[in-house]
Amino acid sequence: MRCWLFALRRFVMMEWVALLVSLTGAQTFEERFERAYQDAIQAIPEIKREFERSRALREITEALAMTGKFDRALDIAPKIEDPSWRSLAFRDYCHSDGESGSI
Repeated sequence: MRCWLFALRRFVMMEWVALLVSLTGAQTFEERFERAYQDAIQAIPEIKREFERSRALREITEALAMTGKFDRALDIAPKIEDPSWRSLAFRDYCHSDGESGSI
């Protein structure tokens, strides 16, 4: 359980760090975000409980949607096993997409 939680926290922290670093021009946001995303996705299979795995995937879709990566968020959301977490992921997606002016 700690492994996926660590990866998820790292993913969210890296998202913010990537934003700050990209503002200084040291490394692009895209490069940092991609690395954190890959780390989080690789940690998902190690999560044993369906509920926790679904929660982690929902957090990833939320972060993707918040950063405007809507295609990736839509690719991951259907993989969420728990219907409640899947519903929340699609809700977050629609909310973020609506705020961006895409819909």
